[in-house]
Amino acid sequence: MTLVSPQAAAATCTAGTASDFNGDGVGDTAIVDPDATVNGAKRAGLVRVVYGGGKGVSEISQATTGMPAAPEAGDGFGVSIAAYDADSDGCSDLVVGTPYEDVVKGGVNVVNAGAIYIVHGAPTGIGVGSTIEGYTQAGLDSTTSVEASDWFGFAVKAGATASGSPYLIVGVPGENVTVDGKTYGDAGCIEYVQGGTKKPLSENDPGVPGVVEANDRFGYSLAGTNRYFAVGSPGEAVGDAEFAGGVAVFNHTLSSGMPTPILGLDQDSTGIAGAPEAGDGFGTSISMTGYRPSDQTYNSDVLLAIGMPGEDVGTVADAGGVSVVRVQPSGAFTQVAAMDATTPDVEGDPVAGDAMGQRVAISNTDTTVVTSGHCPLGRR
Repeated sequence: MTLVSPQAAAATCTAGTASDFNGDGVGDTAIVDPDATVNGAKRAGLVRVVYGGGKGVSEISQATTGMPAAPEAGDGFGVSIAAYDADSDGCSDLVVGTPYEDVVKGGVNVVNAGAIYIVHGAPTGIGVGSTIEGYTQAGLDSTTSVEASDWFGFAVKAGATASGSPYLIVGVPGENVTVDGKTYGDAGCIEYVQGGTKKPLSENDPGVPGVVEANDRFGYSLAGTNRYFAVGSPGEAVGDAEFAGGVAVFNHTLSSGMPTPILGLDQDSTGIAGAPEAGDGFGTSISMTGYRPSDQTYNSDVLLAIGMPGEDVGTVADAGGVSVVRVQPSGAFTQVAAMDATTPDVEGDPVAGDAMGQRVAISNTDTTVVTSGHCPLGRR
């Protein structure tokens, strides 16, 4: 079902507003429902776009006309989404991750390989009538292959760099990575696209923090701004602590065909509160926003919020916590906040299984002034 306002569409898109799929200068909101039943297929998933200014709602799924796929049970269309202007026409375009999509390869059904769909916005809106591109991992980057349980599209992040170049990052946390002839299952990778550059990136690439290990899940979470991006690997082992978790931070400057790694973080990093423990899941969720220090005229730095929903608080198992870290262009970092349910002004008390930090979001409310940050915390 698609509901569209009867108001006349503009002739062209008006650039400058984030998440503006019909280009009218008013922000729109995309709402995911990856467990929705579509055409009888349970958990096929859908996304609804609510147009700003009361201009109606569009519903997008794999049943949408022009979609190069069909809804199937368990696809998870909408597990992740991102918005950016992929074609620089002034209308935002919607990237929809579908990590449990089965992909046919050589006549064989490859289960949970994953796919993404780029649904292009237009003055008439987004959905029916949109140009829609569908990509598997190998379709996006011909140097890679399609494999079962890769979960391509489990996380997506998109935007524009400081120079105005569109970028797209796709998490592939189920990717197997081979090092010196040994294959590490679910080590994970990302696909990074900026302009004509397409780069599969894992912990096996030069300068990338961490060591390739089974179950690292590098690419499970993604965050970014116009200057930096971060990749969470909540399965990363730190010392003997399995699934303690870690986060790698990059800038968008391309060197030797890849973005530049500047920092690796975990709970063993100097200045980060707590200690790495098995199952902490540091980096299960991450969020990033621009930070303007008092000696700069622009957002030279970033604030990075990191969720660790498996963190024990005292003797309370898996109560969870959040760390907020300021990152500078050099890669220097400072923890500016550490929170759990025992922190003053945080509502509630630590309860086993609360999983504070399962989702995090951080925003800069005014980029024209010296930064103050706001960090809502998510629990199960």
